[in-house]
Amino acid sequence: MRTRTFAKIITMGMMILICMPDISKGQPAKEPSRKEALIINSGIHDGSGDIGTEPRLAFKGVARISNAPWLRLYFGNSELGRAGFLKITSLEDGAYQYLNSISLKQWQNTSAFFNGEAVEIELYVASEDKRVFFEAKEVVVGERPKNLGKNGEPFQITSNPCTGWLGICGGFDDRVSSNDPAIGRIIRITAQGDTGIVGTGWIASNGAYIAAGHLFPAGDTDAKTFEFSVPASDPDGTPNFAHPNNQYAIDLGSIVSENFPCDRDWALYRCFPNANTGLLPVQAQNAFYRLSLDSNPPTFRITGFGLDECLPGSTGGRNSNSVTQQTSTGPNYGESGSGNNVSWSFAVDIRNGNSGGPIIPDGTSLSVGIETCGTFSCPPSGNSGTSFDCDALENAVNIFPGATIRYADNGHPFATGVGTIFRPYNTVAGAVNAVPTGGIVSIVRGSYSESLTINKALTLTAPVGIAAIGPSLSPKVAEDDRQPDDDNLANKFIPTEYKLAQNYPNPFNPETTIEYALPKTAFVTLKIYDMLGQEVRTLVNEFQQTGVKSVNWDGKNDEGLLVPSGIYIYQIVAGEFAKSARLLLLK
Repeated sequence: MRTRTFAKIITMGMMILICMPDISKGQPAKEPSRKEALIINSGIHDGSGDIGTEPRLAFKGVARISNAPWLRLYFGNSELGRAGFLKITSLEDGAYQYLNSISLKQWQNTSAFFNGEAVEIELYVASEDKRVFFEAKEVVVGERPKNLGKNGEPFQITSNPCTGWLGICGGFDDRVSSNDPAIGRIIRITAQGDTGIVGTGWIASNGAYIAAGHLFPAGDTDAKTFEFSVPASDPDGTPNFAHPNNQYAIDLGSIVSENFPCDRDWALYRCFPNANTGLLPVQAQNAFYRLSLDSNPPTFRITGFGLDECLPGSTGGRNSNSVTQQTSTGPNYGESGSGNNVSWSFAVDIRNGNSGGPIIPDGTSLSVGIETCGTFSCPPSGNSGTSFDCDALENAVNIFPGATIRYADNGHPFATGVGTIFRPYNTVAGAVNAVPTGGIVSIVRGSYSESLTINKALTLTAPVGIAAIGPSLSPKVAEDDRQPDDDNLANKFIPTEYKLAQNYPNPFNPETTIEYALPKTAFVTLKIYDMLGQEVRTLVNEFQQTGVKSVNWDGKNDEGLLVPSGIYIYQIVAGEFAKSARLLLLK
């Protein structure tokens, strides 16, 4: 984080500005690590050429760094073909990640984080692919913290081990373990591989992910990971990582941020779909925070992934709570500033790594800002964070999905009809009527018992879950001032291009729906495959007319038997169009 200078204005016949010493600052947590050379080369492999056969295992190897608590692989030149893939498996806990040619690029030629000293790497080559290979060239290796005190001295038993620690108010750490599904941990490994930077991010009601700007330094191209369901750390505070099903590569091209002092320190970003499940964090977590400019409660809650070094009754040193999700509450000291520099102050315990967490009015699912800075003197000074009243942040988060947008949210306590994410309409009709032609209406999940007429081009989106509108749970579209019959509704939409949508729900049990669009009549096949490329079920195998289509899969194979839980591939072939996607069956 940044340092912040406090100033007092004293009136004695004149205005005197007195700058006090830097007493407020904050940082992301730093986890020790190092980068080592690792040369694993698969050699070049061709597929069998037998179309329709399963991908074959062409190479298997192990990357091992003795006594390493965790690993992350860095790949060099690789060519996985159209349907080949890597499978990386931790030999400690069995956690695995699949990477194909697309997801490997999204992960910037790195893997997820794996617990333990060794991973197995398998290369599968599809029958139609040629000259498939990979090279693993480096590995980032976790190191155990040295567990020195705040000034670098060894820890000692004291009656008050938190005294003088950045962000701890009143000398004792009041944080407790929590499991808020909307809040995750951000990991960034420096280019040199020598320090893992830890911070906090979270999900907003428009599908954006929010954090502190200093977690994303300008010009930084280091791979960054957003993870949920973070397990306890080792007793010495060494972090453990979530299953790769809960790790997401951050899209660096999506980041919008400012990294100024504590009152102007924010970032918005997107993630790529999970390499295993195909889900985005907002889909997998099914949780989010609404944003507010109007809430000013007596008590705030701060939740995040801060360091933990001073457990009361201990001799000090990082422990199993360190850089795991913890939460604490404390008094709101108020909001100050104007324009692009507005902050909240509060006496809530935080530590390095909490940076980026939501400032939550206690007892609500609202956020009024982003925690960014801690102080060594809390109280009387407060820890602080950037308020959504910061003009630049307020505008950026509101238009993050698109420049011309109106919001509908009948669950927002301040749905005053302005149409922003902070003061949305409480009806979809209100947002639809207000949005300019060609704009976006973002609808927060829920049931909207209302009639809806749409008579202009626009985009409806429900980024954080299903929004059911009207008694029929679907909007009607006006044409020539007439309402079409429900039975003919689909005929009013003529696709202009082939599309294959993500199945829903996903993960699913026992049944899921797959939708696709055909711009012209075509012979269509839609099949389910397992991760080895074996055909499981044929869902469609016929000529079909132009239109939007859907088909259900009940988790059974062609013999009518239920298939095991796991990741499956569904693939459509229609004329010259072919596309695949992943789905996850859970039991």
